[in-house]
Amino acid sequence: MAVENFEGTRYLTLIARLLLNARGALVSGELADAEGTTLVRFVGQDGLLDAVRTYLASFEEHSDPEQLPPETNT
Repeated sequence: MAVENFEGTRYLTLIARLLLNARGALVSGELADAEGTTLVRFVGQDGLLDAVRTYLASFEEHSDPEQLPPETNT
């Protein structure tokens, strides 16, 4: 995972792969790290928001900025 630590702050790369219907509405998707490893799958816009919140919350629990959060699937 691409993580940079600057004086107590972190930058990370989080990729959202989205499946949209013909009208452009979000159907489902997955979040991936910079290497393309799937971290979490979700359904719908609410699922996307929940996945990002859950991912960030689990990342904040780690004191080592190089340690990855546990992989989760929703």
